[in-house]
Formats: sequence, C-alpha cells, structure tokens
Amino acid sequence: MKRTFLAAVTAITLLFTFFIQTETKADVFAHNIRVTQPGSNDPFDGRFDDGTGAAIRFTLADRADSLWINIYNGATLVRTITATGFNYVDSAGVRDTFVVWDGNNNSGSSVPTGNYTFEVKTWNSGYATYKTIHYSTPAIFTRGVTTVKNKALKNFGFIFTADNGGYATGVARHAANGEQWGNAQGTALLTTTGVPVGPGEVRHSSEADEDGYIYLLSTSQRKIFRYHTDTLNVVEIDSGYTAAIRGLQVVGTGAGKQIIVVADTVVYRLNIGNNYTFYGQKEVLISTQGAGIGMYDAVAGRDPNNSLYVTFVGIPNGSTKPGLARFHLGSSFTGTKTFADTVWTVRNDTGLVTTAAIYYGATSNDDIIYFTRSRIASGNAFVQGIFAVKDIYNSAAPVAELAFQDYQNNITSIRADVAVDAAGNIVFFENSNEEVIVISRPGSGNTFTTPALNPIKVIFAETIAAVRIDANGDFVPDRLNEVVTVIGVVNSVNFTASSNRFQYGIQDATAGIIITKGSETGGGPVYNIGDRLLVTGTVGHFNGVTQLNLTNLGTDIELLDINNPLTPVELNLTEFIADAEKYESMLVKVNGVTTTPENTVNWPASNADANINIWNGYTRAILRIDRDTDCDGQPAPTYPINVVGLATQFFTGTPANGGYQISPNAYAGITQGVATNPHPYFFLNAPGDDATILVTDSAQSFTANWTKTIDVDGDAVQYQFQLLKTPVFGSNPLNDSLFTFTGTQALGWLGTADTLNTKWTVRARGGNSITFIPSQDTFNIRIIRAIPVGVKDAIPTQFYVDQNYPNPFNPSTTIKFGLPTAEVVDLRIYNMLGQEVAVLANNRYYEAGSHSAVFDATRLASGTYIYRLQAGKSVVTKKMQLLK
Repeated sequence: MKRTFLAAVTAITLLFTFFIQTETKADVFAHNIRVTQPGSNDPFDGRFDDGTGAAIRFTLADRADSLWINIYNGATLVRTITATGFNYVDSAGVRDTFVVWDGNNNSGSSVPTGNYTFEVKTWNSGYATYKTIHYSTPAIFTRGVTTVKNKALKNFGFIFTADNGGYATGVARHAANGEQWGNAQGTALLTTTGVPVGPGEVRHSSEADEDGYIYLLSTSQRKIFRYHTDTLNVVEIDSGYTAAIRGLQVVGTGAGKQIIVVADTVVYRLNIGNNYTFYGQKEVLISTQGAGIGMYDAVAGRDPNNSLYVTFVGIPNGSTKPGLARFHLGSSFTGTKTFADTVWTVRNDTGLVTTAAIYYGATSNDDIIYFTRSRIASGNAFVQGIFAVKDIYNSAAPVAELAFQDYQNNITSIRADVAVDAAGNIVFFENSNEEVIVISRPGSGNTFTTPALNPIKVIFAETIAAVRIDANGDFVPDRLNEVVTVIGVVNSVNFTASSNRFQYGIQDATAGIIITKGSETGGGPVYNIGDRLLVTGTVGHFNGVTQLNLTNLGTDIELLDINNPLTPVELNLTEFIADAEKYESMLVKVNGVTTTPENTVNWPASNADANINIWNGYTRAILRIDRDTDCDGQPAPTYPINVVGLATQFFTGTPANGGYQISPNAYAGITQGVATNPHPYFFLNAPGDDATILVTDSAQSFTANWTKTIDVDGDAVQYQFQLLKTPVFGSNPLNDSLFTFTGTQALGWLGTADTLNTKWTVRARGGNSITFIPSQDTFNIRIIRAIPVGVKDAIPTQFYVDQNYPNPFNPSTTIKFGLPTAEVVDLRIYNMLGQEVAVLANNRYYEAGSHSAVFDATRLASGTYIYRLQAGKSVVTKKMQLLK
C-alpha cells in the first residue's frame, strides 16, 4: 500500500539513491494541462487570426492565490500571463479552468507561426494547520491509492486507485483536487485491458513509479500486477509468495528499479530493473523471525544510511504496542535485518499502525512520514486518523503527531490507504466510511511550476467549411484549384490502400474533407482515427467529392496530436440524404436501415468490395463495403442495422447531387439486429389541408386516409388517427391507413359549438411498441354543424337582410334574412362602443331560403345597437333602437 517516491538506484549494491527535485513546493499545483479552443474542449486549431485565442486549460490541486503562465519560443520568454484568485472549485462547481492567450507577445505584437512551449506556475499563501481541501463520499470498494508525481508524465498529478464495485469496478482515477476524472470528467472508471482489476482482490496497494507504471497486489492470490497509465493494460508480473502480501514500494527507474514487497512477516526486494515481469529470486530484507510481529507497509528514506521505515503490529522487543520502525540498510546489502536491528520505533499505544506514505520536501530536513492508525474493533473510541512523523533521520525516536482525525473515527486497517502528491498534500481513501479526502499540509506560501508536455502550435489555417464553400449551389467547390491549409481529425481508414493511393477523411467542427495522393505504395503513411493533422493541398473535386490533392506527403501533412475523440453525427437515412453535402466526409451514424426489396448484392467475400442498396423504408442509399476495411469476408449482418462510417459519394453526373454512400471503417461499427420504429415519412391524403366537413346528419359517415409507412424490422404497423382539439381525440389502434367516423362522433367533438377549427394527424407504431411515431403532416380542418335550421318557404334569388321588426323595440325584435344558397351564417350584436353583447348565430349552417332570428334584449339598457350578419363572403351591418 505504498507510495512511490522520486528515486533511482545507480547499482544493485545500493538500495536507495534519490534524485529529489529541489524546487520549493506549494500545496497547489496545476496538472491535466491542455490547449483547447476557448469555448470548448476541442483542440486548439492553431489560429489567432480569427480572434478566438488559445485556452490554456488545467486542473488545480487547491486554490491559487497567484498564477503565472510563461510562454517560450525556444529559450526565449515570449509572454507571461499573470492572474490571481483562482479557486480549484469555483462558485458554479467547475473544477477545471483556463487562461486565454491572445497570440501576442509581451510587447503586444502577434507572434509568428511556430511551436511555443509553456509552463504553469502557481502560488498560494498556505495554511497554518492541516486543512481538508476535498471531502467526498462516493460508493468506493478500494484497497489502495497512489499519485503520479513525475511531471514528465501525461498523468502527472492524477490520483489512481483500484476498486471492486460501487462507483467503479476496475481502475479509478481522480484529479488532484479529488474530482472523479476517469474515462470522462465526472466519472471515476478508466477502461483497462488484460487482467481484470477488482475481482480476485486485484485492488490492493496501488503504487506509482517514476516511469508511469502503477503496481497493485492481490492479497488472496499473493500476486503482483502492474499497468502503465497511458496504455492501461494490466499484467501479472510476480507470484509465489508464501505469506500474505500487504504493501509495496517502488524505488528507482530503468535498470535500477526495485520493488519492495511487505508480507506479513517478511520484507522482500525484487530487482526488476527494465524487465517487464520478475518471477526471479526474491531477496529478504527484513524478517520478524517468528517474533509475533505482523508488518503492513514500508517507505524508504533518502539518508546515507538508506533507511527503510516499516509499519507493524505485535510485540517488538517486549512491547505490546504497534508502531513505525526504522532500519538502516546501509550503502550495500549485508543480510536480512530483524526487529533486533531497529534504529528506533515510534510507539502507537492504541489501535493498529498500517499504511504509510512519505513526503520528500525541499530538503531532507523537510521529509515527513504519514501513517494511519486504525481501529482494533468496531466502536473503538480512541483517535483514529493520519499521524505525521518528522525529523525522521535523527538518531532518537521522533514523536508522531495527529495530522488528521477521521471524520467518522472509524478506520479499518485493510480498507484505508494514504498517499502524498507531488506538492505534499495527503490523499486518503477510506472504504469503511466511503471517504475520498485530500488534505493540505501546513506551511508558508511557496511556488510550484508544471511544464506543459505539448507545445502550442501556432499556424494559420482555414476551417474546412471555408474551403468547401459552394455559394452558387452547383455542387462544385467555389475554390477549386486553390492551395489551402486546414486542420482536421482523421475520421476514416484508408479506403484506397490496396490501390496504392493515400486517402483519408478528416473533419473539424465545421465540415469534413478528403485528403488524397496517388501513386503511394501500399497507400503511403498510415494514420489512425483520432489523429489530428495539419494539411496543405489543392482543392479538387472527383465524382462529387470535394478533396485536397496533395503533392508531397512528407511536407504537406504534419501530425499534431493523437487520440482525439470523435462522436459521429447521429441521424436517420432520410435526414442524411436530405442534406448529404453537409455531411460529406464526416463521420456519421445512420440508424435503422436494411437492404432494399430490389437489392441483389451480397455481402462481399474476403478481398472484395460491394455496393449494397439500403433503405429505411422510405429513402434509399448505398452501403459501401470496402476491401481495405475488415468488413469484407465477415458474415452478412442481421438486418436492420445501425452503421457508423464515413459519409461518401460516387457520382459522375452533373450536377453532382447523387450517389451518396455510407462507408463503415470497421465491422465493429455495425450494430446488428436492431429494433426499429416505422419511419415517419408517411403523409395525409384526405380530408385535405384546410378542408371543411359539413355535418348534416348524425348518421353520416366520413373517412380519413393517409399513405402507409414501413417498419424495416418486419413488424406489422398500427396507426392512430388524432384530432388535435382540446382534449386530443385518439382512435383505437388501426391496422389500415384509414379511419371512419360518423356524424354522431363529429357532433360530439363540436359539443355545443356550431363550428370547430382544429387539426388532424396520424401516428404509427410497430409490433408491440408503445412508442408512436407521428406523421410528417398535420392538416387544418373545419367541422361545421350543418343540420338544417329554419323554414324553407321560398328560396330568394339574392341575399338580403331586413331591418329588424319592430324597431324601436322592447324587449325583443326579429331579424329576417334570405339565402339564395346554403351558407354558414354568423350573426352578432354590438353596442355603440363596439363591444359584443350577443351571438345569435355562431358560424351556423343554414339551407337556402328565408330565415329569422329573435334578439331578446331584456338584460340590456336602452340605446342604439348594431347587428352584423355574415353569410359566406356577404356582410350586412344595420342599426336598431332599444327603448325601455
């Protein structure tokens, strides 16, 4: 359960020889340094001419009272950016921050193109006492924790642990400020390969060395494993221990690398050097020789005596108390030590002393050992926590002082581990209480400088969209034959390698484009999906595809960085084809397609290509299977499929607006046998948009119908007619593309109204799905109560409205009107202020003939009123007098 230190062994006859950085260290430091676009985590595009700048992004272990970013061109300081008041967690809970460089030097002038190295220097004023700077309680099942302290490593500053459940099963990673940062920010798990971490107790004593490896134990299997923090491939490196192994320490680098393994009664040394695994003769450094002592952990000093400090429990030299023992191993190994050889012990009168870590300060006088005191049994009341031991190189036994008392005062020996980070902060994981804690040591303000591993590359490149522009819409790039420079992330394999052509798709945040050059044996240099390239080429156009034609692969392409994540644009086939030029040469994911009914092309045999006709039940395209992928020779997939691939095109016609394809990069990009919904591209027929339905009889029958849809997974389709009134009416599931309703139903929808203005549509679902997919259409519809009103005496030859009679009146009067044809009539009464006071006919259907309406003004005051009658397009307005 031991912590790695900055150490190197110069010869195997010397146990410990240290290379310790002499920089004074603040408890705050920057790590996880990247250079991105200011508005996102996308890699910096190299451009300052667009006014956006470069975001120097980093994570802080603690608050930074002051911060400096020094930018260099070679050895020359170009720019210093200063800032103050950076919190490692801001008010919005953001645990990652950035400072923007505008591309100017200290004189305010723009810097030229080139590579600029930089460093982030931090300072805070320190704390008077040990201070908790992070505390969280995720569901952890950990048995060890370590930190990466070598600033030359990509994972510098990160906290690593191994877990067997809860928030992760496997390797988990946290930023220096305690935030979970595994595969993604906010989650802990890192995906590993090889031996599973967690099961089989492969989770004890995580320990980082100076070369980027992390070692861990299985106590039950009595084996040692390791993985590199870059590749995350877990392998077994040693076994064969006869006693339970509990802790380990890694010393040195290269040929002098050693592993110190603490078993219950023996401390071993493994001279692993540059070997990938060990399985050799283990040297016994310390043995309890049956003295009833159990050892837990060890850390190495850096004094001339090559001190080794071991935590133990039991009966050392007649004492019944556990503690921390110091051994002098000397400049060369002279034989196994026993507890009779201890220089001193730090007694611990209560509890168990188990895990330990060492902090190497600016000088050896600043070195501190931290150990944990845990309970003997549940409910122990004595103080449990982390203790600090200073003056560790004195001949007299130092005193342990409490650095941190566990908040729950409940530490279990095998479930807790302590580490220190590069600045001396204490990292404590305690599984009994589900605690993740980072503690700053006390001290005055000092500085810590973290160099960035990758430079800021300043270039002047255009967006791919600007290069592809087709303002006149002729499907040919407007900048044909221009020489341009772009930056893009590789999103495809080389589909033309077998034809001795170099060709890849690349994309940025704006668009995608093909980069290509012929006459390259075997396809030329190989790039991987996720590689970010700087490319200069001539804009070309071939069979509908816009591309950059390259002349010299050695000078026209520069690899900027690797492993950039790419998320395909997810859409259905109809959406893709509707805007195919937009998606050309982009990585896309097209969902829910199958072979068309007319397709006769089989899945290709090995070393063959195929153009397979696919559709989603409505829109057609080509699935291009290329022999330069691993797709050919595979079993034909079970359709329907979701497919991730490059959006491609092959079309010889003019304009070049056809022949669109999807080209999967790998067979693994095809998800087989997916469940699909019916496609939404089915359309309403009748009643048409803005149609009017006249209900003249409750026994009438009306029919709505629409085109059919298809569910490409073969499920039968059911439909539901919907009238989008309030509340919405939905029919029972229908097996055909029509719905019949009666006049009685329509009158029910009308209620007391004479007219209903609303909309109708249809939804569809497949099989037993509960999800309905709406049609692309929604039509307006008017339903009118047209049951005849009034007496048809004689049909007038023209429209008329008589003056009301009597007039003046009290309290009622009659308004007569004549209709030469059947019409919808609206008759309303208004006062002289234009306010509506009565409705005598609300868009009501009348047969041709003479009709009358009675207006009762009992509730109204005397005065002049206006009646307005509209029949079809005819409108008449007249006055009348109420006298009471």
